[in-house]
Amino acid sequence: MRSTFKKRKNQKGIALLMVLSALTILTVSIVEFSYHERVNYHLAVNAKERLQAYYLAKSALNFSKILLKKYKETATAASSQGVDINGLTDIPLYRKYAISTESIRGLLTGNSDATTTTSSEPSLSDEEKAAKEKSDSDFQDTLNMGASMVSSDEAQKFLNFEGDFYSDISEEQAKYDLNRVAGIVSTSPSYDLRKKLLLSLLMLPKFDDTFQSHEQDAEKLVHALGDWVDNNGVINEFDNVSRGNESDIYVGQDTKVKNAKFMTLSEIRLVEGMNDDIFANLQDDITVYAGADKINVCLSNDNADDLVAALIYHYTHNAGCGTAVEYTDNKMKELTDAVIGACPDINTMAQTLNDKLGLIDTTSTTDSETESTSTNNTIPSCSFQFRDLLTSDNNVFTIKAKGQIGETQLTITVVVNTTGSNAARWTYYYYRID
Repeated sequence: MRSTFKKRKNQKGIALLMVLSALTILTVSIVEFSYHERVNYHLAVNAKERLQAYYLAKSALNFSKILLKKYKETATAASSQGVDINGLTDIPLYRKYAISTESIRGLLTGNSDATTTTSSEPSLSDEEKAAKEKSDSDFQDTLNMGASMVSSDEAQKFLNFEGDFYSDISEEQAKYDLNRVAGIVSTSPSYDLRKKLLLSLLMLPKFDDTFQSHEQDAEKLVHALGDWVDNNGVINEFDNVSRGNESDIYVGQDTKVKNAKFMTLSEIRLVEGMNDDIFANLQDDITVYAGADKINVCLSNDNADDLVAALIYHYTHNAGCGTAVEYTDNKMKELTDAVIGACPDINTMAQTLNDKLGLIDTTSTTDSETESTSTNNTIPSCSFQFRDLLTSDNNVFTIKAKGQIGETQLTITVVVNTTGSNAARWTYYYYRID
């Protein structure tokens, strides 16, 4: 009897244990299922928001291309009247009319002022004022016409979306192009001059703390950057000096000298001698997309002082005329301000600098043989002219278009050559989605 009672009691304990185990397993399964469902839900939401952000960024990119197309058309029209549109305002058309959700909403709801950014205007002649007013009026008419073609209901439908978009447009031809060394014969004087301009840039005071031995290490980096893109296999130094195989400085590394153009700016990080600090200080001054030897310094924005100072340093050190001006000289600031103040006319910029340097065009005379000419932008004693370093070309742009919804942000970065009137045929040099 006792044996039977004990057996039944033990069976009840086993049953309780089995029930508790089943409940534990069920609870774990439910929690695990719920966790995976939450993860899948958040992944789906993130994917949805990323897709929305992508199309918002695409909208910003397309609006930017429209704005650049209008800028090109306006510049062409102004040029036909003998007016440089870049001289009519301190900021170009595509910067004045910002691309953002706010500006598009303002345009379609009738508040066109929301599309513009404020700026101070330089002193203009009556002819230039008239050209500028016509340029702004034509562009505003285009905006208003586009807005008037959309009914209030259609506008509200278009504006009925979540998130925001905006874009930033910058000029690649306002920078030094690292790829221009490619294709130049290393024994050519222009090869050395091209690299010496880069050295002048690296000699700026902002690089003082980025090199252990500033001039020596900067020169080594210049040669390494040149050797990366030139078409021979030796280390090329100045004055036609060659020192061994250019791959020798990469011994023990996976890196091999490319002997071809840089495809992206970040590729220069592979070059021997480049480090984080140098790249951070240099990246706003250089490009691999401009496709030109000259620089449009008048559109350089925040780094205009550095670029103009580097050009002056290069000119006074390497043109073989006049006295070299150092970055530490008090006169450098005066010269830099004077050249920038003469923008955007290249001849005026060169003449202003030569006048300040006391360089005279001895081949030209005025009615009085004792006076120098007022068009002093050619100096025969110089091996190259300052104006030869400058350009007013502005065709290659970087567009950073961003779309944001919630906490999800996506950026489309493109580098586009806007040469030609058909925007659909503009060439993309770079396209990246982040």
